Amino acid sequence: MNESISQQTGAVTTLTKQISDADVALFLLVTGQTTVTPDQVMPLAAPNTRQIAPMAMLAAMLSGAAAQHGLRPGSVRLLSEAIRFVEPAYTDDTLTATAELIGRDTDSQSLRIFTHCENQDGRRLAEGEFVLSDQ
Repeated sequence: MNESISQQTGAVTTLTKQISDADVALFLLVTGQTTVTPDQVMPLAAPNTRQIAPMAMLAAMLSGAAAQHGLRPGSVRLLSEAIRFVEPAYTDDTLTATAELIGRDTDSQSLRIFTHCENQDGRRLAEGEFVLSDQ
């Protein structure tokens, strides 16, 4: 990614990922969720059902897409976030998280970023705004 482009207002980054059962299981393991509530997973006994991906997984994708606008994406500090979840994501969905740089404050070296996540059908699943610091 070209850093000079990613720091300009209007710059857009995207992350695309097909969500698998293994992704959900690993996410639940990493986040310490040892029990799964009924709203997180479809009944495992029913054939051909898809799990609902945790909303925090969508938030992590949005955060990751937003962080790509930082000069050092791996060390960006999250100052604030506001996310609205619209619909659930399911295993086997292909999700695209898009982040657009909508403002920057040179004094505080902070970035305002609008994000949204859509599935393969173009359905908006979540959207939000992040404020990140490059310091």
